[in-house]
Amino acid sequence: MNEQQQRILTAVLAFFITAILAYWVMEALFSTRQNEPMRRSLEKEEPVELVVPKPAEPESPALLQARQELSDVPFEPGSVADKLYNLLTSSKENYSRELYTFRHDFERGSTQLTDSLTGELDQLAAILKVYPDLNISLECHTDDSGDRLVMRDLSEKQADAMREHLIEAGVSVGQIDARGFGSDVPLTSNRTEEGRAQNRRIEMSLRVY
Repeated sequence: MNEQQQRILTAVLAFFITAILAYWVMEALFSTRQNEPMRRSLEKEEPVELVVPKPAEPESPALLQARQELSDVPFEPGSVADKLYNLLTSSKENYSRELYTFRHDFERGSTQLTDSLTGELDQLAAILKVYPDLNISLECHTDDSGDRLVMRDLSEKQADAMREHLIEAGVSVGQIDARGFGSDVPLTSNRTEEGRAQNRRIEMSLRVY
């Protein structure tokens, strides 16, 4: 390579090196200008805007009075209404998995509400009227002391009797789902009288929350 070619090669390399350096300088300046607003916003302490929720609609005087009266109801200790009221007034947020068994039941083979079961239903109705968004499922079960289809029909009539009583007590129709399962879902064996007594039961579950 002669002297002239060396000078040309040196000039070309110098040109490329200068171009690369110029690009880096321009890139650094551009990046600084782009980040300047962000830097200023970070340095400037701006007040945080608080989102205040709109106040809830005021409850009607009738509902407020009903809630007050509900707090004065002498719930039967251990009853479904007593357990439900304690749950609703607690801090628990999810009620959907709660299952309750009524303390009182129908007379064996009957669809007539007993006085004790009626009292328990009346207390439950007082709660449901104050909590109109609360829906329940009532399930009536029997033992296997009769024909399977007969037991199913008996339990369905018992469930309907409970549902009708709650409606007559002022509970909304849409809040209640009542079903009879007969002897299809026993808790224990029906071989003993004690087992059959356990299988004759009324259960309630919540369908909301």
